[in-house]
Amino acid sequence: MEVFKEKIIKLIDKEIDFLELDKNSTKDSNKELEKLYENLNSNFEDLTYLKAEDLKKLINRFNIEDKDRLYKEMITIKKILTMNKDYKSTLRLFKKDKESFNYFLENF
Repeated sequence: MEVFKEKIIKLIDKEIDFLELDKNSTKDSNKELEKLYENLNSNFEDLTYLKAEDLKKLINRFNIEDKDRLYKEMITIKKILTMNKDYKSTLRLFKKDKESFNYFLENF
């Protein structure tokens, strides 16, 4: 009976350690998301630094109906901004693009 009790205690301790790590990881993740939001809110051109798969994961966390449409719109905006930055093009965002970006920020 004593061995069983010790095993249970060890399992509980491991679970507590795991939950503490997960809690700290969540705090770090939230801080990173807050920083990303602040960066994008102050300079939408920082979208160029966000990987497409990270953008997809982020949008999937939103509580909206048409996540795929927003993702496609954000990828389009990202491409335009990237071309302007990397290739010195002068492409402009349409009003619809700016509205999509603002919608993205509102749901962030």
